Amino acid sequence: MSLTVNKVAINKMVIKIILTLPCLFLLQACNVLPIKTESPTIKSSEQDTQWRTATIKYMNFEGGFFGLITAEGEKLLPMNLAKEFHQDGAKVKVQGQLVTDMMTIQQWGAPFHITKIELIKAGKVKADSNHH
Repeated sequence: MSLTVNKVAINKMVIKIILTLPCLFLLQACNVLPIKTESPTIKSSEQDTQWRTATIKYMNFEGGFFGLITAEGEKLLPMNLAKEFHQDGAKVKVQGQLVTDMMTIQQWGAPFHITKIELIKAGKVKADSNHH
């Protein structure tokens, strides 16, 4: 008889678990943060007017792209680098703003919106400069 009681108790417990799990999943779904549909925020600061010296570097991964590495070692991912500056190893002076609330497929450096750029020393022009 105790074997029968244990089977009944186990069956009741399994049913409770099966009925409880969907409720837990639904409650958890309520905790998911909504996806932002706003435009990325361009962070204005005192650095906007400061010139930074940087080297343009071509990165041959994630489809290939150009990045900026500042004299301080900061990695910036330019969102609007003009084609004339698609030169690997070029030295530039650049002004701009960091772009916040934005993810990129490159996952390299901080997204950066260039407002001014000047060539200091030319670099190697890429044959296929259709990259960002």
